[in-house]
Formats: sequence, C-alpha cells, structure tokens
Amino acid sequence: MKIAIISDFHIGHERFYDDAYRQAEEALEKAASLADILVIPGDIFDMRNPKPEVLAQAINLFRNLSRKKWEAKVVSYSGGRRIFTDIPIIAIPGTHERKAKDVEDPVQLLSLAGLLVNVSDASVEIVKGGERVGVFALGGLAEEKVRDALAEWNPTPIEGAFNLFMFHQSIFELLPFSKDYLHFNELPKGFDLYVDGHIHTRYEARVHNKPFLIPGSTVL
Repeated sequence: MKIAIISDFHIGHERFYDDAYRQAEEALEKAASLADILVIPGDIFDMRNPKPEVLAQAINLFRNLSRKKWEAKVVSYSGGRRIFTDIPIIAIPGTHERKAKDVEDPVQLLSLAGLLVNVSDASVEIVKGGERVGVFALGGLAEEKVRDALAEWNPTPIEGAFNLFMFHQSIFELLPFSKDYLHFNELPKGFDLYVDGHIHTRYEARVHNKPFLIPGSTVL
C-alpha cells in the first residue's frame, strides 16, 4: 500500500485564509490520486473553535475525498471513541485543535460525520488485499503531558503489519528550548515509521533505526 502523509493545513488561518484552503485542497486531491491511505498528523484547522464557514470548507474537502473508490479499508479500531467510516483517511487533532478532555474538537466532528477516522490516543488496522498497515497515534498535547501519556498507553505494534506511529509535538533535537520536549529516544520502539506534525518545515531522520518524517505544512 502507498501512504500519503500531509499535515498542518491550518484551514481558517487569519493571515493566509485563501492560501490555507486552496493548498490543503490541492495536497489532499493529489495525495488521494496517488495513495491508498492518507495520514494527517494534526492541525487541519487553525483554531479550536472554527467558524461555521471554516467547518464548511473542511467538510467540502473531505466529502470530495469520500467519493473516491478506496480499495484499502479500516478493518479494526482500538480506542475510546466510535468510528463511522472505513475510509482510510486517518487524522489526529494538533495543538491548535486541542481541547479539554471529553470536549469534542473539530477533528472529532469530521470523524463523527464519517469523513475521516480520528485515531488520537488509539490505533487502526488498514487492509488492502494481503497487505496490512497499523496506525497508532497520540493527538497534540501540552508538552509536559506527553511523556506520561506515552508511558500510560505503551502502544504495541500489530504483528505482521507495517506499523506507523503518529504524533504532533515539539522534538528537542530540532527545538532545544525546553526540557519538556520529547527526545527521539523517548518515542515508543518497534514501529516501521514515525511521523510528526506541528513543525512546519519538512525534516527526515532515523529513530530507533527506522525512518522519522515531518512532512511540513501546506500553508506556505
């Protein structure tokens, strides 16, 4: 299976309002034309409480994607929510969308509408033919809470699948400004690919001898 990773659309951005929408639309359409799975590591929206017209923009973007004939399907979900689609568009809320626990964020609204799967603090298995992909993800958190959240969860990759771990946080090796920022070696072991949003510049590295990717933002 081919996996497309695109991040940090910031739909509704006050300064780059039109650009944010148009470039998100272009990225999503191109990704859907090339890949079997779309992975979005946070900040679809620029704010926790987007205006109705901004929500409408996002609904239009993802409704168009839902019309594609997706051969890959989400076959299982492990987490504290329900999902309402098997379409392999997998997303998490970022720090711009983060809300208090048990309060619905705008990414979860898209998930409730069946337009994507919110995999924050959860995992999914995606299947196409004989291929299997596991996506495990931690939604954007206050930096000082990430270590405890990872320790409490302790995610275990799916045996026999290609396993991806997705999150939306600062990394100390890239931004050495706070002791609260995660280090590469603190990420959970055993995954085939590590994907981070949040940082708006593309970056590649190795973590636990596996690829680590920050795709950057589509806004600029």
